[in-house]
Amino acid sequence: MNIGILGAVIVALSSALIGFIIQLILRHTDRNYQAKSFELSIVAEVEAILDIIEKRNYREALESGIFSTALGESLSQNNIYTLEIQIQENYCPIYFNNLDKVSLISAKKVKDVVRFYSLLMSLAQDVKPGGLLNTEPSSEAYSECLKVFDEAIKVGHRIIK
Repeated sequence: MNIGILGAVIVALSSALIGFIIQLILRHTDRNYQAKSFELSIVAEVEAILDIIEKRNYREALESGIFSTALGESLSQNNIYTLEIQIQENYCPIYFNNLDKVSLISAKKVKDVVRFYSLLMSLAQDVKPGGLLNTEPSSEAYSECLKVFDEAIKVGHRIIK
C-alpha cells in the first residue's frame, strides 16, 4: 500500500491538529483547576479572618471606643480612649502573595474580594501604632472605622457564601 504525498500531509496535519486540541483542553482544564483552587484558598482566608475578628471582639473594641471617647471629650481631653493593635506585616498571606491571580476568581466574587481586602488594609492602618485611632482618636474617627469595619464584615460574609 503506497500512500502518496497528499495522504502523508493529511496524516501529519491531522496529528498536529489533534495534538494542538489536546493541549488546549489540558491548558483550559489546568487553568480552571488553578482558578478553583485559588478561589477556595481566598474563601478560607476570609473565613479565618472573620473568625478572628469575632473571637477577638474587634467590633466591640471600636464600639467602646466611640462611647469612651464621647464621654472623655465631654469630661476632659485626657480621657480619650485610644486603640492600638499590633498587626503583622503579612496578615493576609494568600491574598497578598497571589495578587497576580486575582483575575482567576469568578467575576461575581472578584469585586467583593478586592473590596474586602481594601477595607481591611484601611482599618489596619487606623489601628496600627501611629494610626488614626491611637494618635488622633475622636468619636467621629471611631464611627468612621466602625462603618468601614461593618462593611468589611458584610462583604466577607458574601464572599464565604
